[in-house]
Amino acid sequence: MSQVRRREAASWRSFGLALSNILVFLVFLIAAVAAVAYFRLIASTSTVGVDFRATLYLSAKAVMHGVNPYPAPAAVTSSSYPAVYPPPVILAAMPFALLTYHAAIATWEVLLAIALVLGLAVCGVRDWRCYVAAGLSFPVVNGLASGNVSLVIAGLCGFAWAWRHSLRGSLVLAATLVIKPILWPLIVWHLLRHRYRRALETASFAAVACLVGWALIGFRGLTAYPALLRADTRVAAHNGISVVRILISAGFTVGLASVIGAVMGALLIWLAWRKGDDLDLFAAGMATALVTSPIVFAHYFTVLLIPLAIRHPRFSWLWLIPFALWPIRYAYLPDHTRPVWTAFLGNALGRKPFRCVLPDAVGLT
Repeated sequence: MSQVRRREAASWRSFGLALSNILVFLVFLIAAVAAVAYFRLIASTSTVGVDFRATLYLSAKAVMHGVNPYPAPAAVTSSSYPAVYPPPVILAAMPFALLTYHAAIATWEVLLAIALVLGLAVCGVRDWRCYVAAGLSFPVVNGLASGNVSLVIAGLCGFAWAWRHSLRGSLVLAATLVIKPILWPLIVWHLLRHRYRRALETASFAAVACLVGWALIGFRGLTAYPALLRADTRVAAHNGISVVRILISAGFTVGLASVIGAVMGALLIWLAWRKGDDLDLFAAGMATALVTSPIVFAHYFTVLLIPLAIRHPRFSWLWLIPFALWPIRYAYLPDHTRPVWTAFLGNALGRKPFRCVLPDAVGLT
């Protein structure tokens, strides 16, 4: 009798596994169709790689011709894509400026994909389903479609984790912070794990890289750079999908919304620190960056694939969580600026504007 029961149990397990595989395949298929439709839509509007073209390619060309790569703060609008990356990032993009745009964007897209794959691989991911799930998630699809550097950031974060106890890890994390300063909570991650030397190295390398970068472009645009960041924050904070955006919809000022976001981020880090787990604190640092930043777009969430890959290097249903961001694509108002769901949540929080005299947050995108 026991053998019969064991055979029945094995049969049910096989059935459950087969059903699970079928469901995963269907989810992948739906996401693949959505990705193709999204890319066709982007291609029809001639905006494939728009972030790369506006913020890196044209800026690098400007530097090559000895021109200030940064626009005037007054020129920043909701329909513009201002170059706000620090000079080292623009200088690193100069090899692409030597190519025609079509060759440059094709090469860049390949490099984005390679960066993400390497970042996942260094975290121990060997299951092909994890790579498929990552590639079909909306943050990655959105990053590829826009040509945004967020996929490179995710890859660098993977190496920053793998090499967290070495000098090369400090160099990688410094490069990450130069590209995306909003990830500064990862320095706090090192500090709370008592890796004071790594935190100091990271901050020093990032500061030196920025200083050298400004010097190499002759400090052109430096005096107006803080105003440019503030202008970018004021515009982009109203169009993103961040916590700050939800609070702005509720009537809060950008400054007060940023303060609330900072408090929420501090709470995340404190909770992770209480647990004492290195990976939890690493993930909390990334989450804090997203919570506290006034500017968050869908591709920013790509970095969260790294702690997921570290904790679950083999495929599980948790790898399908990023798929939940796909509805964001279809939740924008007709003017393609304000996500409907952030406006809805903001209105639910309160229709009467809540004002407080606080300075606007500096735009660190």
